[in-house]
Amino acid sequence: MSPRHNWTIFRKYEQQNLPTPTAIVVGHHPAFYLGALNVAAFGVDDYAMISAIMDEPLRLTPSETWGEDFLVPADAEVIIEGEIPPNKREVEAPFGEFPGTYGPQRLRPIIEVKAITYRREAIYQDVFVGHRENWILGGIPKEGSVYNAIKGVVPTITAIHFPLSGSCRFNCYISIDKKVEGEQKQAALMAMAQCDFVKNIILVDADVDVFNEQEVMWAVATRTQASNDVDIIRNIKANTLDPSLVHEISGSKMIIDATRPSDRPFASRVNVPEEALARVNLSEYIPKKALEKMSLFLDSMRSR
Repeated sequence: MSPRHNWTIFRKYEQQNLPTPTAIVVGHHPAFYLGALNVAAFGVDDYAMISAIMDEPLRLTPSETWGEDFLVPADAEVIIEGEIPPNKREVEAPFGEFPGTYGPQRLRPIIEVKAITYRREAIYQDVFVGHRENWILGGIPKEGSVYNAIKGVVPTITAIHFPLSGSCRFNCYISIDKKVEGEQKQAALMAMAQCDFVKNIILVDADVDVFNEQEVMWAVATRTQASNDVDIIRNIKANTLDPSLVHEISGSKMIIDATRPSDRPFASRVNVPEEALARVNLSEYIPKKALEKMSLFLDSMRSR
């Protein structure tokens, strides 16, 4: 159990020496999981958030164990109901985890199963942990929630991306239409506060496509000097599944500021004017099939 919302609830029960009621949902609409994996403020109704992602009210039903006091998704394939007893730990793992590594064995809370309900011919739904489907499922909702959190504080951000190279968790690229020096780092700190998965942040200008890793790395190569543009934040809460951690819950995070300085002249980016591109009819020079293969490249040039 990661030290986030569920952990907070569990600890409140445990401090009162009470068992924590819990339900595990196995199998539902893909949008259900996008909503469930969203990073929202503590106290936000998760079922309401899931309903918003699904674009329809989430159907609920009384649980077998607690009835109306604990509602569970009515359309789940399987529901495992149970209680987490206080002050009881057992060794778990090693399991495959999202970074693509096996997590270490640790003492963790257990669940005492009270009931299992399921649909007729239920389908057991799972993901290939530590691979693309696992990363994307968690990355998409995190992008949205972190973007919204930053936008409320730094309205000049233009895009955010959790790339596959960081398991859609650890690396975060943020583009910003910077108006004053410093607001880009404010955006980075907000991202870290909103999502403890975030470990390495690269800040770029709005002319850099954060969904194109080659462009992001180009900005790092041409717009940064490590002595001035790299900040290391030490002893900050991290994600427990990061295999590089020295301590279980705290580590270091990095901000790379690859934005152009606004307080001094800086080299402009080489580009082809839009009006010049419009005057060229490439079909006069390039075979149709080859031109079709180039269309994505041309679109990316025009979007710069």
